[in-house]
Amino acid sequence: MIEKYGKFFRNLSNSKISCFQYDINQNYYTLIREKQNEGFAQCIITSNIMIEIMQYFILKGDTSIISIEFMVEHDEIEDEIKFILKRMKENIIHWIDLKEKILFLSQNDCIEVKKIEFKNINGLGYIFSIQVNGIIIVPEEKFDRVSNMIAGIIESGIK
Repeated sequence: MIEKYGKFFRNLSNSKISCFQYDINQNYYTLIREKQNEGFAQCIITSNIMIEIMQYFILKGDTSIISIEFMVEHDEIEDEIKFILKRMKENIIHWIDLKEKILFLSQNDCIEVKKIEFKNINGLGYIFSIQVNGIIIVPEEKFDRVSNMIAGIIESGIK
């Protein structure tokens, strides 16, 4: 399965969020400069917006969270998150535990989400991820659909 990379930007004139394809062989900072020159600002995905993205996909019922990475490495926190993710596979009600834990870490310990990896189970299934710097990695055939859904969530989260 071929993966596509994308980067989220906000249009400074109308606040619309767009995802532009990003070639990983391209210089990342060149992309940022090009989009800034075109009137866009890069999106940084805060933990609050990450929570909104997780909630959207989890409540759809066809997507689970495979892993969550944080900006700070902490074995105890990582183990606790893995345990909650395992419990979520058994009962989605544990989403509340995960949401509360991430909010607590973000607000009280200033530990932000770095990356989330999702698995969609429709058809053959596919894996996609989103990072704090606004980069997504999605299978080529699902790129437009997933990037548009996430762009809508980001847009509603920054208004």
